[in-house]
Amino acid sequence: MPRRIQDGGAELENLRRLHDTAAAVARSDDWRAALRTVLEAAVRASGSTMGLLSLCEGAGSGLKLAASTGFSETFTSRAETLTEDGGAWGATLTRRARVVVEAAEEDPVFEGCRDAVKAGGFASVHSVPLVAPDGGIIGILAVHFAQRHVPEAREEALVDLYAQMAADVVARTRATERMKESEERFRTLASHAPVGIFLSDAKGESVFLNQAWCEIAGMTQEEARGQGWTRAIHPEDRERVVRGWEEAVRAGRPSSAEYRFLRPDGTTSWLQGNAVQLRDPTGKVDGARSGRWWTSRSGGRARRRCGGWRRSWSRRRTRFSARI
Repeated sequence: MPRRIQDGGAELENLRRLHDTAAAVARSDDWRAALRTVLEAAVRASGSTMGLLSLCEGAGSGLKLAASTGFSETFTSRAETLTEDGGAWGATLTRRARVVVEAAEEDPVFEGCRDAVKAGGFASVHSVPLVAPDGGIIGILAVHFAQRHVPEAREEALVDLYAQMAADVVARTRATERMKESEERFRTLASHAPVGIFLSDAKGESVFLNQAWCEIAGMTQEEARGQGWTRAIHPEDRERVVRGWEEAVRAGRPSSAEYRFLRPDGTTSWLQGNAVQLRDPTGKVDGARSGRWWTSRSGGRARRRCGGWRRSWSRRRTRFSARI
């Protein structure tokens, strides 16, 4: 078979593998499983059977094993934590660049860790950094070969693509974790806020309401979840407020409205409701945070006084928001 046809077949296989790997990673809810999928694909694309993927634990704290394939338990236990001066892996981290070692048993980069080479059963290593969106190095992906091997340019390009795919998984996971931590802090603060606050999902249905909101509306959190909160709106205002809210949710824009709550005991409270979008790390609308403030009075007099109360509570809300 002509070499050109063979090369064409290999290229198609590489493209198919890249596509399948990207699709599998996108479907995965387990970041460790996703990293293992990426590593295994990089190993196959390189024509090898061994590889490891390690992540930075912090400045000066080395690398922590996140995924491996093809190695014995003896080696993986040794590779669980790698130092910045250890082998091609540490060299990749300190140099912030690709490291290719053709003869691991002889290369100075493995001086001091020849036992790891023997335990791993590899002769050559091709190691590349995982680069975060901000340019920081967050780990390494290394492919190992039982026989001496030097990667060609095409192989280097493929491993780079898989390394970037792995970096995206890590960056997205860490961003999601930070978002969850921020959300938890928000809920803690919101629970003690002097204003009524609720969170909705991307469809506009409420998923969290603080105690102050429940007291104003005269509803429990369970009663107000989903679309239940709309039942607290005065019947004369409900259609207008709900229509405006739904339009804002569809358009992905902030919402603002003045209206009344009618409590079960028959008392009425005037409110100024404002909502802004929360977005996930990709910029997609993830929900809305709404801060509400009110006066204890009802009827016409309360409405005339609403502007002054609005400015007062706005100042309080600004101070509260700055703490989130």
